[in-house]
Amino acid sequence: MPLRHRTQKWWKKLFMHLFSLCFVQAKILYCKKTGSKVCRGDFVIQLGTEMSHNFFAAKAEQQRRSVASPAPPALKPSSASRLVAQHSHYPANIPPTPKKDKPYRACHVCYQRSVKDRGGQKRIDCKRRETRFWCPVCKVALCATPCFQDFHSRKNFL
Repeated sequence: MPLRHRTQKWWKKLFMHLFSLCFVQAKILYCKKTGSKVCRGDFVIQLGTEMSHNFFAAKAEQQRRSVASPAPPALKPSSASRLVAQHSHYPANIPPTPKKDKPYRACHVCYQRSVKDRGGQKRIDCKRRETRFWCPVCKVALCATPCFQDFHSRKNFL
């Protein structure tokens, strides 16, 4: 590896190397699929532009949806309607409270799993998993992965 990143930790060097390999592989696949030849620098700029455009378009759409329509009534966590795709269930940060700018809450799925694993008895060594994410529709705090998907796709998420 070149000496220009000499002061970086080894894992940062490895990450950057693998990241650049991903760009090279993506360019190769792109050139094979489209049949066009484009230089690596132009491809990286085009890729970054497309990715940022998709990100900001999705953010704008999400903000439009939240501003344009009032929030649907809160669903109970036990409700089966959390499994139906009629509502837009997307993870979001828990909104700030007057006392905390970045509040944390216990993950509903992790908590239920820990209680069920112990037969209803909470053990002293049981660690509480806290998260900053929740489902605004269901009003339930959930870990981003895998609990959010488990909660919204399985009837029995335990």
